[in-house]
Amino acid sequence: MLLQKISLLKLSELKRVGCPDTPLYAIYGSLKHQVVLKHSHIKIYVRENTSVANREKLLSEWYREQLHHLVQELIPKWEETINVKVNSWNIKKMRTKWGSYNTDKKNVLLNLNLAKTPVECVEYIVVHELVHLLERHHNDNFQIYMDRFLPEWKQCREVLNESVLSFEEW
Repeated sequence: MLLQKISLLKLSELKRVGCPDTPLYAIYGSLKHQVVLKHSHIKIYVRENTSVANREKLLSEWYREQLHHLVQELIPKWEETINVKVNSWNIKKMRTKWGSYNTDKKNVLLNLNLAKTPVECVEYIVVHELVHLLERHHNDNFQIYMDRFLPEWKQCREVLNESVLSFEEW
Protein backbone atom coordinates (compact mmCIF):
# COMPACT_ATOMS: atom_id res chain seq x y z
CA MET A 1 0.00 0.00 0.00
CA LEU A 2 1.13 3.51 -0.79
CA LEU A 3 0.96 6.12 1.99
CA GLN A 4 0.76 9.75 0.96
CA LYS A 5 0.35 12.79 3.19
CA ILE A 6 -2.47 14.85 1.66
CA SER A 7 -2.80 18.03 3.68
CA LEU A 8 -3.45 19.47 7.10
CA LEU A 9 -7.12 19.83 7.93
CA LYS A 10 -8.59 22.04 10.58
CA LEU A 11 -10.34 19.16 12.32
CA SER A 12 -12.52 19.76 15.31
CA GLU A 13 -11.90 18.83 18.88
CA LEU A 14 -15.02 16.70 18.80
CA LYS A 15 -15.05 14.08 21.52
CA ARG A 16 -14.84 11.35 18.89
CA VAL A 17 -12.69 13.04 16.30
CA GLY A 18 -9.33 14.50 17.18
CA CYS A 19 -7.66 17.84 17.53
CA PRO A 20 -6.99 20.84 15.29
CA ASP A 21 -4.36 20.60 12.54
CA THR A 22 -4.66 16.82 12.44
CA PRO A 23 -2.61 15.49 9.50
CA LEU A 24 -4.60 13.61 6.90
CA TYR A 25 -3.01 10.71 5.05
CA ALA A 26 -4.38 8.83 2.06
CA ILE A 27 -3.48 5.14 1.89
CA TYR A 28 -3.89 3.78 -1.63
CA GLY A 29 -4.37 0.11 -2.43
CA SER A 30 -6.95 -0.65 0.23
CA LEU A 31 -9.74 -3.09 -0.60
CA LYS A 32 -12.23 -1.14 1.49
CA HIS A 33 -12.82 2.63 1.56
CA GLN A 34 -12.75 3.96 5.11
CA VAL A 35 -11.61 6.84 7.30
CA VAL A 36 -9.81 6.06 10.55
CA LEU A 37 -8.73 8.44 13.29
CA LYS A 38 -5.50 7.33 14.98
CA HIS A 39 -4.22 9.42 17.90
CA SER A 40 -2.49 12.23 16.01
CA HIS A 41 -3.66 11.75 12.41
CA ILE A 42 -6.48 10.69 10.13
CA LYS A 43 -6.02 7.97 7.56
CA ILE A 44 -8.30 7.68 4.56
CA TYR A 45 -8.05 4.23 2.97
CA VAL A 46 -8.97 4.08 -0.71
CA ARG A 47 -8.46 1.86 -3.74
CA GLU A 48 -5.82 2.77 -6.31
CA ASN A 49 -6.93 5.49 -8.73
CA THR A 50 -9.77 6.69 -6.51
CA SER A 51 -10.78 10.11 -7.81
CA VAL A 52 -10.43 13.28 -5.78
CA ALA A 53 -14.22 13.64 -5.89
CA ASN A 54 -14.67 10.19 -4.32
CA ARG A 55 -12.04 10.86 -1.65
CA GLU A 56 -13.78 14.14 -0.80
CA LYS A 57 -17.14 12.37 -0.65
CA LEU A 58 -15.76 9.70 1.69
CA LEU A 59 -14.20 12.30 3.97
CA SER A 60 -17.35 14.48 3.94
CA GLU A 61 -19.47 11.48 4.96
CA TRP A 62 -17.06 10.78 7.81
CA TYR A 63 -17.19 14.41 8.97
CA ARG A 64 -20.99 14.27 8.78
CA GLU A 65 -21.09 11.15 10.93
CA GLN A 66 -18.76 12.66 13.55
CA LEU A 67 -20.73 15.90 13.71
CA HIS A 68 -24.03 14.02 13.82
CA HIS A 69 -22.94 12.11 16.93
CA LEU A 70 -22.01 15.32 18.72
CA VAL A 71 -25.10 17.29 17.71
CA GLN A 72 -27.30 14.34 18.66
CA GLU A 73 -26.10 14.92 22.24
CA LEU A 74 -26.09 18.72 22.17
CA ILE A 75 -29.61 19.36 20.85
CA PRO A 76 -31.47 17.55 23.66
CA LYS A 77 -29.13 18.99 26.30
CA TRP A 78 -29.75 22.56 25.15
CA GLU A 79 -33.46 22.06 24.42
CA GLU A 80 -33.86 21.17 28.09
CA THR A 81 -31.63 24.01 29.33
CA ILE A 82 -33.27 26.68 27.17
CA ASN A 83 -36.72 25.08 27.53
CA VAL A 84 -37.45 24.92 23.80
CA LYS A 85 -38.05 22.10 21.32
CA VAL A 86 -37.04 21.84 17.66
CA ASN A 87 -38.98 19.68 15.21
CA SER A 88 -35.89 18.56 13.32
CA TRP A 89 -32.25 19.31 12.61
CA ASN A 90 -29.97 18.50 9.72
CA ILE A 91 -26.38 18.88 8.55
CA LYS A 92 -25.56 20.38 5.17
CA LYS A 93 -22.60 21.87 3.32
CA MET A 94 -23.19 25.61 3.40
CA ARG A 95 -21.07 28.34 1.85
CA THR A 96 -21.94 31.42 3.89
CA LYS A 97 -23.44 30.39 7.25
CA TRP A 98 -22.50 28.17 10.16
CA GLY A 99 -26.14 27.47 10.90
CA SER A 100 -29.68 28.61 10.27
CA TYR A 101 -33.06 28.26 11.86
CA ASN A 102 -36.55 28.29 10.39
CA THR A 103 -38.68 29.75 13.17
CA ASP A 104 -42.00 28.78 11.54
CA LYS A 105 -41.06 25.12 11.04
CA LYS A 106 -38.72 24.96 14.05
CA ASN A 107 -35.97 23.34 11.99
CA VAL A 108 -32.23 23.77 12.59
CA LEU A 109 -29.69 23.46 9.78
CA LEU A 110 -25.99 23.13 10.67
CA ASN A 111 -22.98 23.57 8.40
CA LEU A 112 -20.97 20.39 7.82
CA ASN A 113 -17.77 22.42 8.25
CA LEU A 114 -18.57 22.73 11.96
CA ALA A 115 -16.92 19.31 12.18
CA LYS A 116 -13.60 21.12 11.70
CA THR A 117 -14.13 23.56 14.56
CA PRO A 118 -13.69 23.22 18.33
CA VAL A 119 -16.58 21.52 20.10
CA GLU A 120 -17.33 24.79 21.91
CA CYS A 121 -18.05 26.41 18.55
CA VAL A 122 -20.46 23.64 17.58
CA GLU A 123 -22.19 24.10 20.92
CA TYR A 124 -22.34 27.88 20.36
CA ILE A 125 -24.05 27.45 16.99
CA VAL A 126 -26.55 24.97 18.45
CA VAL A 127 -27.38 27.36 21.31
CA HIS A 128 -27.52 30.33 18.92
CA GLU A 129 -30.05 28.60 16.66
CA LEU A 130 -32.16 27.36 19.59
CA VAL A 131 -32.27 30.85 21.13
CA HIS A 132 -34.04 31.94 17.96
CA LEU A 133 -37.07 30.08 19.36
CA LEU A 134 -37.11 32.64 22.15
CA GLU A 135 -36.06 35.66 20.10
CA ARG A 136 -36.31 35.74 16.32
CA HIS A 137 -33.92 38.66 15.72
CA HIS A 138 -30.34 39.43 16.74
CA ASN A 139 -31.35 42.23 19.06
CA ASP A 140 -30.53 43.09 22.68
CA ASN A 141 -32.90 40.41 24.00
CA PHE A 142 -31.18 37.81 21.86
CA GLN A 143 -27.79 38.80 23.29
CA ILE A 144 -29.16 38.70 26.83
CA TYR A 145 -30.34 35.12 26.25
CA MET A 146 -26.97 34.18 24.76
CA ASP A 147 -25.16 35.71 27.74
CA ARG A 148 -27.40 33.79 30.13
CA PHE A 149 -27.12 30.39 28.46
CA LEU A 150 -23.58 30.51 27.08
CA PRO A 151 -21.49 33.31 28.63
CA GLU A 152 -18.44 32.54 26.42
CA TRP A 153 -20.42 32.78 23.17
CA LYS A 154 -18.56 35.87 21.92
CA GLN A 155 -15.22 34.05 22.00
CA CYS A 156 -16.72 31.19 19.99
CA ARG A 157 -18.15 33.67 17.49
CA GLU A 158 -14.68 35.18 17.06
CA VAL A 159 -13.14 31.76 16.39
CA LEU A 160 -15.77 31.01 13.76
CA ASN A 161 -15.44 34.45 12.17
CA GLU A 162 -11.74 33.74 11.68
CA SER A 163 -12.40 30.27 10.23
CA VAL A 164 -12.89 29.36 6.60
CA LEU A 165 -16.32 28.02 5.70
CA SER A 166 -15.26 26.01 2.66
CA PHE A 167 -13.53 22.64 2.51
CA GLU A 168 -9.86 22.45 1.60
CA GLU A 169 -8.85 21.46 -1.92
CA TRP A 170 -6.78 18.31 -2.19
